[in-house]
Amino acid sequence: MSNNLQDWIGTELEGGRYQVVDKLGEGGMGTVYRALDKEQALDVVIKTPHRDLLQSDTFTKRFHREMRSLAHLTHPNIVAVTSIGSHHGVPFAVMKHLAGGDLEDQRPVDETGNVLPYDPSQLGSWLPKISQALDFVHQKGYVHRDIKPSNILFDSQGTPHISDFGVVKLTMEVNEELHEESLTGQDHLVGTVTYMAPEILLSNEADSQSDQYSLALTVYELLAGELPFPESKSLAASLEHLIQPIPPLRDTNASVSPELAAALHRALQRDPDQRYPSCGTFSKALLATTVSPETSQAVRAAIGSSPLADEARLTCPACQVQLKITARFAGQSIHCPQCRSTLQIAKDLSRLKIQKTSSDDTQLISKKKTASIPKPKSSKTAIRPSSSADSTPPQPEAKATTAQTKSSDVKERSRLT
Repeated sequence: MSNNLQDWIGTELEGGRYQVVDKLGEGGMGTVYRALDKEQALDVVIKTPHRDLLQSDTFTKRFHREMRSLAHLTHPNIVAVTSIGSHHGVPFAVMKHLAGGDLEDQRPVDETGNVLPYDPSQLGSWLPKISQALDFVHQKGYVHRDIKPSNILFDSQGTPHISDFGVVKLTMEVNEELHEESLTGQDHLVGTVTYMAPEILLSNEADSQSDQYSLALTVYELLAGELPFPESKSLAASLEHLIQPIPPLRDTNASVSPELAAALHRALQRDPDQRYPSCGTFSKALLATTVSPETSQAVRAAIGSSPLADEARLTCPACQVQLKITARFAGQSIHCPQCRSTLQIAKDLSRLKIQKTSSDDTQLISKKKTASIPKPKSSKTAIRPSSSADSTPPQPEAKATTAQTKSSDVKERSRLT
């Protein structure tokens, strides 16, 4: 048989066990078919590599090695590799067929077919499980490199799964061998440029933080109704990730809460060290902003809980400045040193929430701005961005200043009499 992958429709594989019945799609990394598993009487997916990859003499061995590794990567939210084989020199992998479509299919549209912003309350139906699956594979030493809506699939019960683990890594290795140049070259970008983390575009190096960025960009696209930058496969267009900041989500969708936007933008920081420590932590922080107190307990039960961290870097939802908060302030209120907003710290250090400012606080802040009272150099009350947050709200400091003024007035009257 010819190596033309389009010829596989109607072909029987593995001694007649699998019969290819339809072609589901084709991309830069290969072709996807739907086939019938005659032994199990089930639909399966057959994935074959792109014909260009077959130019590598070692590709078939690499393909089998990678697919065997993935076959042992068992998780309820990862599309499992159930079998591998070869047909006329072309390797293939067999995977479970998921009939529920992908995340792209779940985006709402209007009467004319235009995509609408996604309801934040629906994130809990898939984000926690996908985040847990990503953390699982990261712990096993894998990085996906191509998280996007079309790689998040659903079965007939609505359970989410991640697909295409290992395919991007394998394609990258072979392209490096064939072209002997960086994959960040315009013609050899592997993966989807518009979902790539900045560090991949700069150095082609990826880790768990890179997958978190792509996952956050997927959430951003859903909630905004569009990607922050135009979709393109060219390197020139991808440089917007490096030059331009991600536009604030609320500029596109004002109905999103400031707390949700702040939680999301932390995962989209250019510096990987400024993102969340894991995808699961990102998911929990984001979902904590989308639920009411009445439903938060059920959500926590669904997504699991984790021990309280010693400290956390949280973003002020009012001015976007980052604050370093220690565990002893969990559940307490503070004032942002930048914008003076009153903020409530979550008990699990997952987020900051804006509190309504009382009339007394408003007057106090107004008087401070007008009088420009300098703070003592030894003061320990201020919370400095990206530094220690062992602080207290500024009201006690203001009250102490008032008391000192009254004391001075009494002494002055005593001296005059």
